[in-house]
Amino acid sequence: TNTDDIHGEILRKKGWPKLSNDQLDRYLNNFRGDIEQVPPKVSSIHINGERAYKLARNKEEFAIKSRTVNGQALKLLKCINSELAEFEVTCEKGFYIRSLARDISLKLDTVGHVYSLKRTKVGQFHIKNAFPLETLEKLVHSAAAGRMAEVFLLPLDCVLDDIPALIISDEEAKMFCHGQMIKKELSNDLIPNGSDVLVKTREETLGIAIFFEKNFLNIVLLFDGG
Repeated sequence: TNTDDIHGEILRKKGWPKLSNDQLDRYLNNFRGDIEQVPPKVSSIHINGERAYKLARNKEEFAIKSRTVNGQALKLLKCINSELAEFEVTCEKGFYIRSLARDISLKLDTVGHVYSLKRTKVGQFHIKNAFPLETLEKLVHSAAAGRMAEVFLLPLDCVLDDIPALIISDEEAKMFCHGQMIKKELSNDLIPNGSDVLVKTREETLGIAIFFEKNFLNIVLLFDGG
């Protein structure tokens, strides 16, 4: 399809080759580790300042360059029928599953696309710990509504554990919350100039700042309640 998934316009049809699971798994070696991959045309890649999906929807002709991406793990789970197989993929940022489905098919001298896709894990967040939005909507009208944040929501720090954290004093916290720059003697080896910093006191997370030259922290985002 023109989108490399089930929602796109069908461009071409071709039968799937007769392969055993072992034979198909050997083909998958071509897509493990560092590989060259061309993102789908309906993607958010920038082409001369425009998103690729906008150009595609306007029927404009353009090409997307291949780039190196990493597929850490690729496992064939089962062949459901003669045209449908289920895979499990562990990959790094920038890896397109739609491109993978397309390219596996082309490697087998046929064509194909993603039929369905479920993301089971992103960083430390796993689908086994998720719950439907409808659950929250029902709880709003229940006796436990006052404990929703405590029971169901993770602390904000959980989504920011990939940037360095800095604990500041109560006096510095007052300055920070009033938008003032804070001077801190910090090692550039620990926090390089221009990097984001999660600013905290010992009791709460206040916001995000940028660590500038001359050891100044400049506020970027102040969290509600800070």
